[in-house]
Amino acid sequence: MTLPLTTIARVKELIGELTTDQDVVLTRLIVSVSNAIETELHRYVGAGEYIETIPVWPGNHVFSVKAIPVATSPAPILKMNSYRDFSGAIAQVEGQDYIVEYDTGLVRLLPSIIGIQDRGSGYAIAPTYVRITYTGGMAATTADVIATQPEIAMMADLQVAYLLKRRNTPGGNMTVGPNSTAFDRAYDWLPSVKRTLEMYKRRGIY
Repeated sequence: MTLPLTTIARVKELIGELTTDQDVVLTRLIVSVSNAIETELHRYVGAGEYIETIPVWPGNHVFSVKAIPVATSPAPILKMNSYRDFSGAIAQVEGQDYIVEYDTGLVRLLPSIIGIQDRGSGYAIAPTYVRITYTGGMAATTADVIATQPEIAMMADLQVAYLLKRRNTPGGNMTVGPNSTAFDRAYDWLPSVKRTLEMYKRRGIY
C-alpha cells in the first residue's frame, strides 16, 4: 500500500472550517491522491524492501529502480537468468558484475547481455531477466515525507483540498442553464501540482 503523503489535519488547516464530518472522505482522498502521485512520479515514495524484475535486451546495460535513493545497507542482491525463475540463479557480484548509483537508482550491468537467440539468424528474440532485491525509497513514514519532502507533501495537500472542493462536480465545473447542464472542465491535476511532480519524476532507463 502506498504511503499516505499528507494528513487530515494538514488538509483541514489548509482549507479551514472543516469538521470531523469530512474525515471519511478526506481519508479516501488522501489514499487516492497518494497513489496517484506515486504513479505520476513513476517511483516508490515509501522506504522499504523492494523486488523488481526487469527485462534487459542486448545493448541495453543500464536500468533504473523505482525506490530512490537506494540504501547501501543491506546491500542489493542482483540475479540474472534467461527466464523469470530465479530459484537457481547465482547472485552477481557488485563492482564486478554490476554497479549501483545509490543516489539516482541507476544500475549498470557489466557483463555482456546475450539473451535468447534465434538459431537461424542469431538475433536476440527474448531478453535476459534481471531481478534485484534492495532497500530504498524517499521516506519511511508520513511524518518523514512532511519533514524531508515538504514540496511533495504540499502538493498532496493542494490536490486533496481541490478534490474535496470539487467532489460534487466530478465531471467539471457545473453550469446549469434553462434547458441543459454543462460541465466546463473535468478535474485533473492542478497545474502547480503537475509542474512540481514533474521535477521529481523518475525517468526509467532500460
